Amino acid sequence: MAERTSVAGQIWPHLPHDDARVAKPSNRTVADAMWPSLSQERKVEEARRVRAQAEQKARSRRTADNLQTVLESLRREKCN
Repeated sequence: MAERTSVAGQIWPHLPHDDARVAKPSNRTVADAMWPSLSQERKVEEARRVRAQAEQKARSRRTADNLQTVLESLRREKCN
C-alpha cells in the first residue's frame, strides 16, 4: 500500500507537514501578537506591579508614621 502524502508534502518533502508537528496550539490571539503591550498578560502583569507599588508605598508611609511617633515621644521625654 502506498503512503499517502499531501500535495504540500510532495512539493516540499524536506519540510515538516504532519499536523502534530506543525500545528502548535497557542493561547495568544492575533491582537496579542500584533500589540503585545495591550495583551491580557501584560495588563495582568501591570496590575500586579501597580498593586505591589501601592502596597510598598503604604508600608513606607506606616513606617514613616511610626518613626514620627517615636521621635515625638523622644522629644517629649527630652523636654521633661
